[in-house]
Amino acid sequence: MSRLSQHDALLPVLGAAPVGVGFYDAELRYTWVNEALATIHGRPAAEHVGRTIVEVNPHAPADVVELFARVLETGEPIGDHVVSSQTAAEPSRDRHWSISVFPSRGPSGDPGLGSIITEVTAMQVARQSAATLKEALAVEATILEQVIARVPIGVTLLWGRELRYRVMNGQGRRMLPDRGPLVGRTPAEVYPETAATFAATIAPLFDSGEELTLRDYRLPFDEDPGALDGERSYDVTFTPIRVDGPVGGILVTYLDVTDAVRERRELERELAEERRIADTLQRALLPRRLPDVPGIEFAVRYQPAGERFEVGGDFYDVFPAHDGSWIAVVGDVCGKGPRAAARTSMVRYALRAEATHAERPADLLQLLNEDVRRDLAAEDEADFVTLVLLSLSPGDDGVGVCLASAGHPAAILTGPGGAWRLLGSPALPVGVADDPTYEQHGDHLAPGERLVLYTDGLLDAHAPDAALTTEDLATLAAEGGTVEEVADRLLAHITEADAPARDDCALVVVGLRDV
Repeated sequence: MSRLSQHDALLPVLGAAPVGVGFYDAELRYTWVNEALATIHGRPAAEHVGRTIVEVNPHAPADVVELFARVLETGEPIGDHVVSSQTAAEPSRDRHWSISVFPSRGPSGDPGLGSIITEVTAMQVARQSAATLKEALAVEATILEQVIARVPIGVTLLWGRELRYRVMNGQGRRMLPDRGPLVGRTPAEVYPETAATFAATIAPLFDSGEELTLRDYRLPFDEDPGALDGERSYDVTFTPIRVDGPVGGILVTYLDVTDAVRERRELERELAEERRIADTLQRALLPRRLPDVPGIEFAVRYQPAGERFEVGGDFYDVFPAHDGSWIAVVGDVCGKGPRAAARTSMVRYALRAEATHAERPADLLQLLNEDVRRDLAAEDEADFVTLVLLSLSPGDDGVGVCLASAGHPAAILTGPGGAWRLLGSPALPVGVADDPTYEQHGDHLAPGERLVLYTDGLLDAHAPDAALTTEDLATLAAEGGTVEEVADRLLAHITEADAPARDDCALVVVGLRDV
């Protein structure tokens, strides 16, 4: 077959090819193109013949023309040369092409070139993305290694359900006993004393996939000289690491807090001793037990503030008067601590002493005020005391009550069916002025009635969010019950709350004894 017939037979095959095919003469003018190449350039095939590469595609890079010229000059083909350019078909979009150029002769045997052009835009973008991602991953890996190496906490990666060590930073190694190389080994092999604890803690995380943080996580490293009671304590976070869905390992970050635990335990011991001393002193300021009063029963409560270790100034007392009646008192000395404790003791014993000279509660408050004023002057201080005094006189039909108050919350008298009323009148606290006036109120305590004396700590225990008014307290007290039940119900306002009480409180509930 002649060259002409071979050339003509080949063109229909190349014309249907899905890649761009073109032929050129020695002047690098198109002599023939297939439809695929015409589509790439955005011009009909007939408009290619006789025109140069740049005339057909002004966007063609200069190195493409140089590439064709070099093959024409050397006679050596060049394959898979990738270039980026725009085309007349899409002048605003950069596309990538793989060009192969080879020597070729026309039908008459004249020298020329042939080319095969394939679009590789998607492949080139993918390669560039892969290269960028690879570079980013390399940077991230370097950063991650630096971070893990430099963070001031222990970092360990345990891989697989068998929990083999894959990574541990230097800080983590220093927090654990040194038992040789770790990578590839399991905690059960390196630290067998922790195997059961780790299995119970970590194994469930492979199924739950949930992060777990534990404070003061104790591990039995008794050979470590820094251990406390044969254990070291850590704050630990276990973070499951997922790989294509399932959890593949556990990242453990931890901080040795053994020294902090040791200091906390010592502080707790000191605070416990301080609380014991404060409680002992507080009990010394209150009567060890109340006297047995014929026909009358008392329920008393004292509740210190929840988070405080100071001695409070709240107090109560019951003692006999010289005329055969009985004195019940609830009071609150201004301030906290040793000074308040000393004044509380002084007030209690001054009341008992002055009760031998005064029969009326109002007179007793006057005498107490003189004693407190002298004490304040001697100490060059300016404090005060609030209190309410009851004189109780048992009789055949109940108990006669005489009440006087000095700047103290009103007493509450409850009766059957939820009835209640307040007793007392406003007056200056003891110690404020030289000659205050105190009034007294006479009443009667009948069967089924309860008389409630209290300090303001009962009202303000959870102020301002849950403060009680006097009316709230009276309604609560009037729900009935024995004197013990009434006292418990009122105190529950403090003890059953979530937050600790803001202040101490003292409480006395008085009722008639069942015959």
